[in-house]
This record gives sequence, C-alpha cells and structure tokens, in this order.
Amino acid sequence: MQRRLNGGSSIGEGGLPITKSDLEAKKLGVQHTKVIRHKTRKRGPGHKRNLLTVMMSLCVIALLGYFGLSNKFQSDEGGSAAKGNPTASKYDPDYAALKKAMAESEKAMTAALSRFPYVNEVLDSSELVALYFAASWCPESEPITELLADTFTPNMLGQTNHESGKSSFEIVYVSSDDNVGQVERYISLKWKWKVVPFESESNERTELKRYFKTCAAREASALEVDRKNGIPTLIIIDGKTHAVLTSDGVSDVREFGKEAFERWQSTMYLLRGLEGKFYQGHTA
Repeated sequence: MQRRLNGGSSIGEGGLPITKSDLEAKKLGVQHTKVIRHKTRKRGPGHKRNLLTVMMSLCVIALLGYFGLSNKFQSDEGGSAAKGNPTASKYDPDYAALKKAMAESEKAMTAALSRFPYVNEVLDSSELVALYFAASWCPESEPITELLADTFTPNMLGQTNHESGKSSFEIVYVSSDDNVGQVERYISLKWKWKVVPFESESNERTELKRYFKTCAAREASALEVDRKNGIPTLIIIDGKTHAVLTSDGVSDVREFGKEAFERWQSTMYLLRGLEGKFYQGHTA
C-alpha cells in the first residue's frame, strides 16, 4: 500500500489523497507539455512566415533582374542599329559575319571530302550517300549487312531524283577486310553498292577511316586513330553540302526500316531550307 501524504487537503481522482506517485506523474506531464510546446513554437506560424518572406524576396529579386535586363536590351542601341535599323540593338548578331562563316564552313566540308576521289565522285552525283564501314570477318557486321541489303533493295539505289537529276541514294562500302577476295565474296554485285577501292594511289580506304575516326578495334593502333566509331557504322552524308546528317544510321535502319531513308531525306531538305532562308533574309 502506498502511503498517503500528510495533510488531506490535496485530493486526487476518486476523492483520495494525493500520493508521491501522483505527484511524479503530474511532474512528468508538465515536463512533457513543455517539450511539446517548445517543439510547437519551432514549427509555428512564425517559422512559416519567415519561409514565405524568403520566397517572396527571391521572387522579387528575380523579377527585378528580368525587367532590368529587358529594359537594357530595349534601350541599348548600336551594332546593326548604326547601319540604319532603328529597332535593332547591339545584341543583334552580325548576319554578314554569320553568312560568311557558314559559307566558309560549307566550303571547308566540301574541300575535306574532295580529297577522296572515289567518294567525292559519288557525292557529286547523289543526293544522299551512306558510307558503310564494316568487314566480312566481323560477327557484328554480318546481321547489319544483311539488314541493309534487305531494306535498301537494288531498285531503291541509283534512282534518279527528277528535280536534281542526281541519284537519290547510294551506299558506299568502306572495307575493313583483310584482302580484296573477302570484299568480293562479301558484297554481292546484285546489291548495286559502291565499293571504295581496296587499294589506290591515294590510299582512300585508309584515309576515310582516319578522317571519320571509324574503324575496327584491331586497326586503330596501325592507323594511329583516336577511334570515335567502331564497325559496323553507317554515316549519312548530304551529297550537295557534304554535311554529315548522322553517324548512327545503323540504329535508324533498325528502328525505322525503309522509312529511315525518308527521315534522312527530310533532315537534308530541312537543313538546306534553313540555310537558304538565312541567306535570302540576310544578304550582305
């Protein structure tokens, strides 16, 4: 039995005098309440107001920065404005310089591929050209070679584009085979593919691999190439501008089949159209 405290003035539950246990429980309850109130004060309305104030301040700073920059762009005049355009600012690009740079870039690409006699001849007579880097001994090349042969049938290759008078599409094989015999046994004549000569005075087959940094792993050391692509690789080139449209033609054919050609063609015309509009809209 717990001893009751002296003095019966303090009455607990049920009308009984308060014991030591009652006082200890009450004391713990008060401490617990203080802890809860302390935690509540930390997460109370003041905390939320402080967070909201910080967020609003950041928004105001961002808006001031935005309008400040906008006013600067609108108020500063120079550059092309000095050339008679009152609405232009000094932040407008120098279209004459851009046009010159684009022309030089196109000229550089054309000149770069012009040093490959066989491929350059195919480019000159074609709208789109696919350079196919592969080898008969490469197990990864075999299914891709068959896929290309089945997808781009002979009647699709060499077809004349009526607008340009050029061939719409050609596939050019860049071999990593060990000898001419392997090439002849691997690439069927009925496919109507073009084949870069195995040996030539310009060593074109080897130089193409160096230029595009594309070759078999076992060739990289001898070619002194920092290899970018292995084999098989299908590189799609615009015959007119010599621009590389994609270096991952293999994935396109796997995913889209014959429609891959239409996608390459659309990309080619889009880039040519954008370039033509740029030249027309910004004459020197």
